[in-house]
Amino acid sequence: MSDPTIRFSANKFWMNWQSLGRAHELDNLMHAGFKKWPAAFSTDYMKVTELAPLEKWASELRQLDAQTLIVIGIGGSSLGGIALKALIDPHSDKLVFWEGPHPSKMQKIAQLAENRQTAVLVVSKSGTTLETRANLSLFRQFFPGVPEYFVTSEPAAIKDLGANAKNTFLIPQNLGGRFSIVSPVGMMPAMFVDYNVKAFLSAF
Repeated sequence: MSDPTIRFSANKFWMNWQSLGRAHELDNLMHAGFKKWPAAFSTDYMKVTELAPLEKWASELRQLDAQTLIVIGIGGSSLGGIALKALIDPHSDKLVFWEGPHPSKMQKIAQLAENRQTAVLVVSKSGTTLETRANLSLFRQFFPGVPEYFVTSEPAAIKDLGANAKNTFLIPQNLGGRFSIVSPVGMMPAMFVDYNVKAFLSAF
């Protein structure tokens, strides 16, 4: 029978974390995105350039009469948006997050796509997330032609999915998934449901 004990001493990351003199350095690396980005939002990002493309995208979806946005992503690519949905309207079908292949969720997605005008937002920081790619592939088999948009830090990695400069929005490289709510990852779903994004970002 295998020993279930967690041996921290055998974990290289844990050993590095505990190394004398490195704790402060590693802590700074972990929180780098959080420290850099909210400040940038309140001074430059929110007021000048970066929100404009997102606002244009939301306007285009309104012109398409999109009734539901299906966000395909997992972990940090979806949890911020899920938290915002819980804040805004947790029971609405206007915004739906699809993380894994659970049958009940797949049934829900299919029902919405069959009965409502939908659009898809694919979120993967690396562009290679297996679960996200699998869900997108499955969706396309049953519902081809639905408008698709992409959010990533690696646009070259998703060109094979049909992503291009017009339908792709960028996550900053130095912004970790746990803080990506302040990037297009969280702001695009929020804009789709007409949430006051500028007021939200000003709180940072």
